[in-house]
Amino acid sequence: MARILLIDPPFSAFMGFSRWFFPMGPAVLANFLMGKGHEVLVYDADHIDSDVSFNYSQMLRAFEDYRSHVNDLSHQVYRQIADMVKDFAPDVVGISCMSVKVPAALASAETVKDNIDVPVVCGGPHATKLPEHLLKSPYVNYVIRESGLASFDLLVDQLAGSESMEPGKIPNLSYNSDGKNIVHNPVSHREWESMSWYPARGALKAPGQYGPHDMSMIMASIGCPFECQFCARTFDDQLVHRRVENICTEIEELVNNHGVDFLHFKDDTMGTNKSRLRDICEIIAANDAISGWECLTRIDVADDEALTLLKGSKCLRVKVGVESGSPAVLKQLNKRITPEDVIDFSSRAKKHDLPWSAFYMIGLPDETPDDILLTLNLIEKSRPNHVSMSIFTPYPGSHMYDQLMREGRMPAEIDWSALDPFSLAPQLERAIAHDEFVNIATEVMAFVDGYNQDSDWNDKA
Repeated sequence: MARILLIDPPFSAFMGFSRWFFPMGPAVLANFLMGKGHEVLVYDADHIDSDVSFNYSQMLRAFEDYRSHVNDLSHQVYRQIADMVKDFAPDVVGISCMSVKVPAALASAETVKDNIDVPVVCGGPHATKLPEHLLKSPYVNYVIRESGLASFDLLVDQLAGSESMEPGKIPNLSYNSDGKNIVHNPVSHREWESMSWYPARGALKAPGQYGPHDMSMIMASIGCPFECQFCARTFDDQLVHRRVENICTEIEELVNNHGVDFLHFKDDTMGTNKSRLRDICEIIAANDAISGWECLTRIDVADDEALTLLKGSKCLRVKVGVESGSPAVLKQLNKRITPEDVIDFSSRAKKHDLPWSAFYMIGLPDETPDDILLTLNLIEKSRPNHVSMSIFTPYPGSHMYDQLMREGRMPAEIDWSALDPFSLAPQLERAIAHDEFVNIATEVMAFVDGYNQDSDWNDKA
């Protein structure tokens, strides 16, 4: 048996607000490893004691606090990681890594190594797409591509000496073989459908206290079958459906052990399989302790049949990705919808008395000011109950990231701390000059804040 510490690095903590919910990926991995007999602790460095919330304009300003402090190893968040490492004394440390969190992940790895000499393993989206980047750090020993469920247990067994499997035979593993050459072992997929994908909420520890809302996140599926050009997917085109009985058991646990009465389903797209959607809706409808729930879906998935199922099972709101009001941009993104589809969806959602939120983005590579005006016009025409606005971010592994790299429109040295939907720092070469785009983005965020001001939408409800 090994003692394993899984760290979700800090991000919003630098800006003074607590990230809602909990780190799903590390919690699922923890449950899997605990089932193998290991002692696992998930340290959520991003969940702090704070009830601060920001609107979109404030997020643009607050984001610079992250960039200003992320490399300061004397910061309180790293001191807390150091204390956790010394107290828990792990045999192995795993660190999850999104692209914008790369500086925090590497600083966390350095903090670990400064306090205890144990192997550090990185995983997550950035690790999957750019393992070489992380392995350049002297503080990272191994990278596991795709899900940690693929081989973390095999690596731990090898490191703990309980198995004699050579690193070269562990699937999905990347490592530095001799200090010069990086080896990428072949990818191998386990029987994903047979796994529970059950998060070990009991293994979570954080500087802030978790409440029922934080524990209410749940997923019925992992992955996405669609091919939006801006999206980077750790699982490529795989879509794993959790067994319905596992979902039912998890809902009961949330109600009985965590006081949850509102469920936040975080599947990339809910409802791609109508039969499963019907089963899940029936489970929720039959549970008197659940007062409501929400989910994310797509306009081309949420037909009248799906909306009827959702509304009939106490679903109180849905979130959909629109992204743009420009037909040309929507085509470039491969969204498979038109502005007319958005207006039609709005009409159908209102007919079913189902509030909806629309995700939009600005700042796409070839987007023009006129395209952005079309986006604002579509918001006014479709009248969603709430609007979420972000700045396009070229994530590694997405089609658009690869295209921008080929075209030489990304910096030679990428500032990973700037790769975020609320960063006004230069990320790429846009059709709109940077200074002009900063002014436009500031105005758009103010417009969205004004639009949402009278909304009764509450993500914590």
